[in-house]
Amino acid sequence: MPCFPPRPLFAAALLAALLAALPSAPLDAAPGDGTDPARARVAAQCAAFWAGAGHPDRAAPFRALSEAAGDDRAFTERFIARTRPAMERLSAERATSPRAAALWARHAALCGGAADEE
Repeated sequence: MPCFPPRPLFAAALLAALLAALPSAPLDAAPGDGTDPARARVAAQCAAFWAGAGHPDRAAPFRALSEAAGDDRAFTERFIARTRPAMERLSAERATSPRAAALWARHAALCGGAADEE
């Protein structure tokens, strides 16, 4: 028996862990109010979501917000590169897995819209 769960479960578990780790700071918090690092990381996660969903145009504003909130471009690009495979798998699995569909919908709502017009 393998030590790791099957890939669909692993991808869903990875995304669930990422979502659970999200800070509760709103994306539109005022600069300088102590939430800048949280805003930057949420924005980087949203950029990764849209890039993984095949919508680089929607990822661009979140990349800019991440940088404006205090994270540099290198952080955002590394985050996108690390999470893109999981997001692409989740995108493919959402048609057949209710759990993947729910995770996808939750993340899409967090990142400002539905991502079902692929």
